[in-house]
Amino acid sequence: MINNTDIILYDEEYQKFKAILDDFLQKSGSKYAFLLSKSGQVLVESGNTNILDVTSLASLIAGAVSATTGLATIIDEEEFSVLFHEGKQNNIYISILNEKIIFVVIFSKTTSLGLVRLKMKSIVSPIQEVYDNLLKKMESHSTPKFLENITDEDIDNLFDF
Repeated sequence: MINNTDIILYDEEYQKFKAILDDFLQKSGSKYAFLLSKSGQVLVESGNTNILDVTSLASLIAGAVSATTGLATIIDEEEFSVLFHEGKQNNIYISILNEKIIFVVIFSKTTSLGLVRLKMKSIVSPIQEVYDNLLKKMESHSTPKFLENITDEDIDNLFDF
């Protein structure tokens, strides 16, 4: 069984996610798009992300999603599925797609929030389809049962420690 927090991203699924994000950027006029795990792991990024500290951004977004989930709990909501941050030059739109994946878009003031939301809705299903296939692949490639019973002592004995 795959650990609830693990996401193993294979090249085939990475390429499919990347194509979806690249197409989204083109159609929405946004600057950057990311798929993150809820733990803050960057799964896929699109756009000229070399000018961003993507790792820090992902960690902060995961923290914001976690904090917002806490706020939702206090007012008897399961979670808030969308977060929006409006700046002077750029905006960040964050959407919780499922139990493990967060979709993030950064776009400028010249891009319409309505267009971003509209185009985002059109990619939810394709992303979920790739994700569902990824889960099946992860299950079929999971650690063989005999490896689950290996202890630290077994490893030490193997290497004569």
